[in-house]
Amino acid sequence: MSLIAVIDDDEYIGDMLKRALVSEGYQVVRAYSGTEALLLFEKTGRIWCCWI
Repeated sequence: MSLIAVIDDDEYIGDMLKRALVSEGYQVVRAYSGTEALLLFEKTGRIWCCWI
């Protein structure tokens, strides 16, 4: 299954998207900036589908 990164600086919108995707069975990581997303990518080393 794909690991989906939700990257948004708006806490409410990003968290809402994450909850919706998790409820559909997706693995989701949350980042609040592009820099934070790059750090998560370096940590996981996985390919993501990104919603920005």
